[in-house]
Amino acid sequence: MCLVMLLALLAGCTKKEDEGPILELYIDRTTNFDPAMAYNDQDASQFLSLVYDGLTTIDDNGKVVAAAAKSWTVNGKEIEFKMRETRWSDGTYISASDFVYAWKRILDPEFECDAASLLFYVENAVEVKNGDISIDDVKIEASGKDYLTVTLVDEAYVDEFLYNCASVALSPLRSDAVSKITVYDDYYHELLQDNADLTESSWATLNAVLLANGPFYVKKIGLYESDPYITLERNKYYLTDPEKNEALRKFVNPYRINVNLVDPATALDNFKAGSVIYNGFIPLDQRESYKSEADISNYLATYTYMFNTKNPLFEKPEVRVALSKAIDRGEIEKLVVFGKAADGLVSPSVFYTTRKTEFRETAGSVISTSADEAAAKELLRSAGVTSGSFEITVRNNEVDIAVAEYVAGVWKGLGFSVSVKALGDKSMGYKEVVGKDSSGKIKVEQVYTNLVRDEYNVALSTKDFDVIGIDYAMLSTDAFPALARLGITYSGGAYDFSESADTFEKVPGLSGYSSTEYDDLITSALNETNDEKRAQILVNAEKKLLEDMPVVPLYYMQNASISSKNLKGVETDYFGYRDFTDANDKDYKYTPVEALIPSNKWN
Repeated sequence: MCLVMLLALLAGCTKKEDEGPILELYIDRTTNFDPAMAYNDQDASQFLSLVYDGLTTIDDNGKVVAAAAKSWTVNGKEIEFKMRETRWSDGTYISASDFVYAWKRILDPEFECDAASLLFYVENAVEVKNGDISIDDVKIEASGKDYLTVTLVDEAYVDEFLYNCASVALSPLRSDAVSKITVYDDYYHELLQDNADLTESSWATLNAVLLANGPFYVKKIGLYESDPYITLERNKYYLTDPEKNEALRKFVNPYRINVNLVDPATALDNFKAGSVIYNGFIPLDQRESYKSEADISNYLATYTYMFNTKNPLFEKPEVRVALSKAIDRGEIEKLVVFGKAADGLVSPSVFYTTRKTEFRETAGSVISTSADEAAAKELLRSAGVTSGSFEITVRNNEVDIAVAEYVAGVWKGLGFSVSVKALGDKSMGYKEVVGKDSSGKIKVEQVYTNLVRDEYNVALSTKDFDVIGIDYAMLSTDAFPALARLGITYSGGAYDFSESADTFEKVPGLSGYSSTEYDDLITSALNETNDEKRAQILVNAEKKLLEDMPVVPLYYMQNASISSKNLKGVETDYFGYRDFTDANDKDYKYTPVEALIPSNKWN
């Protein structure tokens, strides 16, 4: 008996496995984790890249490699993906049908999403998005849990499609999560599905229903001053083999990432004080002083102004071109510090034909980076438009606001009245009947949740803007998705099924731009199987687009961050997102495993 007791005592003294570091970071905030909606937001994309895995990914050398797909085989124009034996953050196995659901959601004619251009190499995808045939006719099929089969229009598009599969916009989704507007937790009570404030991505603002197939899951989205954090926690099921007793830190080293949602100046103070070990958003007035020590990488996006071409003021291309010509993009480059003046829409690092050739280098400069005010005024006079009043809508952050104020000043110099509107998040409350008082009068209580609405995204999706600034993501290393989505046929715009519609017409893309000549170029590119000829068609399409100027490219975006010397193992992927899976803080203190059980549950 004494021996047994001694063995038990010794067993109790055995060192437990350590859980991993808790990292205190600063990344500018997001409240939308819908991969099919949030990709045109640099900050949201950084978070999306941490919680979702696509079928493939792109390594540092620009080569496509396996991710959620373990492998694939190609038979002519058919690709069969073999899924990894891995699970969602709630422990449920990831199925090929989760990709089928997510991709068909994007291709649904009633769902406005310009990331649909990523899927237009798939047989019948264009016809499905245009409402000509049933969604069931698109050649994306799941064979049981483990196999996803995709049939392309032509075998020439295999490589491009494999690269497209690395886009965060094509991440898998669970249908029960997306449709679960009414949250299981009693804290939220019941949200009415017809609530006017709910949007297509309302589910993606609630950590209670968010599921991850990437290295981290969203444990908490704090919205209030008393709780200013987004907390990501290790997805303990990420890439693990359920049959093996693998170390919790085998694939994801950090246990938790706390993102402090303070203003940039406070975040920098916290970094200097050592309470934050990574700062991914350096305040504008500090950028020059930190430029030499910052980790700077290209981000696969171009910050762009988009005109609402349905606004009578911007109907004529000459007006749009004039407003573009008046802008000195070199001044914007100096202003943002971390970015390069744009001389085209397609950003650097996008391929021309292969990963060894670059679209931007081959296409050259399509627009001037310097201003030509005299030419701008002459164009405006010839168009008969020399005055007018309009707004520039931007996200509520200091960089976008500063750029807007600079551009507004330039356009005011041309004779226009220009104001800047900065839009952020709206915390949503709703009324709940809680009974009657002693007099029999119904009592109504205002209940607030962490359900939010991004007012900027609402303005963008409803086209409630004159000019809007957008982090125009390239979506892939292929120029086709970036250019195709600006043509009306390939925009991913939903159909107008409202009762007031005379006919079920296709809704134009975000800018409302419509050009038969441009659409014909995109169609030619889609039908061309020779890589060199197809790339040249896309070069011509970009030239045509910027002759009409429904969009005004301003600068090629970059990611810039500063880190503590204690932080090691942070990598940057090809898209420019930071990868924290191997991150380590050498001074962190370990926490016992049993004290840190993930709380993400699914009912």
